[in-house]
Amino acid sequence: MLTKIISVSLLVIAFVVVSFVFLRPTNQPQPKREVAISEEAASTVDNVSARQLTPYSQENLATATANGGKALIFFHAGWCPFCIAAEKDILSKFEQIPDDVTIMKADYDMEKDLKQKYGVTTQHTFVQVDQDGNEITQWVGGENLEDILSRLQ
Repeated sequence: MLTKIISVSLLVIAFVVVSFVFLRPTNQPQPKREVAISEEAASTVDNVSARQLTPYSQENLATATANGGKALIFFHAGWCPFCIAAEKDILSKFEQIPDDVTIMKADYDMEKDLKQKYGVTTQHTFVQVDQDGNEITQWVGGENLEDILSRLQ
């Protein structure tokens, strides 16, 4: 008889705990907040979000290096906080990139052959290449656009 009482009590306790866990309210919707933004700030946000790095391709490499232009491949990973910060800084200062410099973005996780070609083993790697795709210089990291541009040869 004592065993039945204990068993029923444990079942009731388990039912209460499970009911509490699964039936409690989850993530109540947050009230929407309005933010005022000036027209000048809004246009800056629109311009930055509209900018993007040139995707790597043989055609884009040929265009970038035509007439002596400099081409830089940025091995970027969407999960890499350093890559994200570097891209954000580059895009926020996009107008400071010289006309003869093209920064091409290569997906670190997808471009396996390209990584192998240049011996890239770490995301957030920059490889400057010539018109034939030959490596000129390579480095890992670049905290801001100024640092990245200063390393070009």
